[in-house]
Amino acid sequence: MKEINEAYDMINQMRQKGKGTGSTGSSSYNANSSSSQFYNVRIYIQRGLLDQADQILENTAQSMRTAEWYYLKGMIAYRRGWSEQAFSYFTTACNMDPDNKEYQAALNNMQNQRAYNYGGYTQTNPNATGSSFCDVCAGMMCANCLCDCCRMGC
Repeated sequence: MKEINEAYDMINQMRQKGKGTGSTGSSSYNANSSSSQFYNVRIYIQRGLLDQADQILENTAQSMRTAEWYYLKGMIAYRRGWSEQAFSYFTTACNMDPDNKEYQAALNNMQNQRAYNYGGYTQTNPNATGSSFCDVCAGMMCANCLCDCCRMGC
């Protein structure tokens, strides 16, 4: 574990000196860019210190809330399990910076999760003709209860 922490610290030092980026993949985020004010927020999020990260973002002036700000707010909401808020923040970030692959990947991830969560079970249209299996099963159970209740033994 000590070796991992040392490697992590070395990477962070390289990023601060300009020898690397603060991104994964081909994102346009650079730790030394004008948005470097959010570097610590990213570290806090990675370490699970969501309250500290959120406090820094909330203290950011309205005029300084860039696409990265919305992306990071989305990451905090996502980590907290607030999917709808995360989706909204990721969408705003992508609208502000549509070429950023990091933001787009987060939004795509949220869209895939929404499709999975909301698209699994679809209820039947109440105006459709015919009965669903559940309707038939419920009807059979009611008939069985009525027969047993009357002791007629249908």
